[in-house]
Amino acid sequence: MNEHLKTKDSIEEVIKGANILGDIVLQTLGPKGKNILIEKSTGPEIINDGVTIGKHVFLDDRLQNMGAMMMKQISKNTDENVSDGTTTATCLGLAILNMGYESIKNNPNLNTINLKKWLHYWKDEVIKILEEKAIDVNDENLFHVCMISSNNDEVLAKLIMEAYKEVGPEGYITVAHPISVVPSFKATKGMIYDKGWLTKMFKNNNKEKAFVAEKAKVVYVEGELRDQLHLISILEKGLDDGKNSPIIVVADKFTEDIVALALQNKFAGIDLCLVNAPGLVEEQMDYMNDMIAYTGGYIFNQKASRTLYDITDEDFGKVDYVKVTDKQFLFKVENPDSVKIAERILELRAKIDETKEKMFQNLYKVRLAKLTSGIAVIYPGGQSDIEIEDNIQRAKDAVGSLKAALEKGVLPGGGIALYRTAQKLTDTTHHSVSNERECVIAFETIVTSLHAPLLQILENCGYENSEIDKIEESLNQKDFWTGYNARTEKIENMLESGVIDPLKVQISALENAVSVSTAILNMGGSICLRQIDF
Repeated sequence: MNEHLKTKDSIEEVIKGANILGDIVLQTLGPKGKNILIEKSTGPEIINDGVTIGKHVFLDDRLQNMGAMMMKQISKNTDENVSDGTTTATCLGLAILNMGYESIKNNPNLNTINLKKWLHYWKDEVIKILEEKAIDVNDENLFHVCMISSNNDEVLAKLIMEAYKEVGPEGYITVAHPISVVPSFKATKGMIYDKGWLTKMFKNNNKEKAFVAEKAKVVYVEGELRDQLHLISILEKGLDDGKNSPIIVVADKFTEDIVALALQNKFAGIDLCLVNAPGLVEEQMDYMNDMIAYTGGYIFNQKASRTLYDITDEDFGKVDYVKVTDKQFLFKVENPDSVKIAERILELRAKIDETKEKMFQNLYKVRLAKLTSGIAVIYPGGQSDIEIEDNIQRAKDAVGSLKAALEKGVLPGGGIALYRTAQKLTDTTHHSVSNERECVIAFETIVTSLHAPLLQILENCGYENSEIDKIEESLNQKDFWTGYNARTEKIENMLESGVIDPLKVQISALENAVSVSTAILNMGGSICLRQIDF
């Protein structure tokens, strides 16, 4: 299809599209943010989640639509990284984009490459301050993190905390479609590894963006699976019980012929997924032995006395639930063999005691944590489809925030951490770094943009500009943890009030905002597909 080159003036239309998306998404920010009604083919839905709302925004003007799509990338990347903070990320991105473009218009000879460099420099300085100010979490902090991310749903926050206490810090919490109107969770023994499927074509659940199955069979192969007859043997034996059980094959490598044959069978209706084995090559046998302590089964390799031609039903590991994505392999077993697990745990603890090398000790400890922790599934409940979808999304946000808080600690929420960081950054003026025009503009852009989330939260509370100015004045000369609680409409210590955000969420939001906005600011033109009238 022919393409049509637009002039550099098209950046204004791109920015206009970004702001159209922002106008609707930013309404949801804060405790008094609004919900958005979305028309879908399956019926209307009420959503309060930035990334979900953004997915449904499409504009008729192609340049404006590209701007909206780039803004969506900010929230999408933030959601994939931390499962929360998507609206804050959009807010920051728009603030940087709008102020940066105004500076470019007012300074025709501005070097946008240099501006991008300095925007990233000041972004990194902001992150340093945030990391210095973050504190570790306790159970009370974690509960408040869940409260904020679930939009102050106390029932849901308590449920997630119960699940967390059940599986422990090394455990895994996921969210599934409710099994009743009453919120609940179910914790079981299970394992999760940071290796996923070979290709997304094995996905069987579009909503979860994953391969999801119950009562599945698992085959473990150390090394490369290369013989197509071996795969055929696996499928024949795995399916000959008449139950049509889903089949997962775990191996270090798969040849192209194996992948092609597997996909051919999948498209023919067999629920099948090829999964990369966890760990380095020399570690994979150990990881697989950990797995079969849970699932049962047999590890096939070149040293084994039997081959895949001889596979029996007892050679398959059995799992009650499995979920595979591009990055993770999760499975759980309702009634694992406690004797085998205990034996494996004793072996690992002995290795930890015997090993003097810190690196190997840590590797053994990670494997031990997977064996001793569990998996919890949250069922958020709900009466109607609209309520269920909203509950699921808020539960996912809360679980993501809990994980992020455990990893890097917490900061004041409600936009206060970024607002206070802007104040602190102002104390260390840009003149001590460089007098370059681009450095000065980047500094002012970042400092001003850090105010944007708090100001948007206050705007969503319904305050006039004069009222917002008074609140800002009352925040001057206060310590880092003192801020405005939009829910109680008071100046409070945010930690004591439970208004806290994970550091990792704040960092992810800022990094993605700067990444996308600087890409747009450095735009010199655009190319659109030429429309053809029939």
